[in-house]
Amino acid sequence: MAAAIAGDMVSAANAQELLSVRDQRCARMHQQLQSALIQAVSEDASDEARKLNSKALHLCASGRQSQGLRAFSAALEILQKAGADR
Repeated sequence: MAAAIAGDMVSAANAQELLSVRDQRCARMHQQLQSALIQAVSEDASDEARKLNSKALHLCASGRQSQGLRAFSAALEILQKAGADR
């Protein structure tokens, strides 16, 4: 029984560490997106990227970091395509 409890504590510690890593990734992606928005050329692309940014922040804050990271990536992709079309 003690081994099971110790195993649960280790799993909880690993889950917390993983959450922390995901939170760090969300923060890095948010910074990248903010930089890209400052340099954005297209107003339409900026508006769409800002909406995705808000969605991504909400997802990351509510514990759904994987979905938040995908939203950040989609926003960055929109801005990159708008810059390439220029």
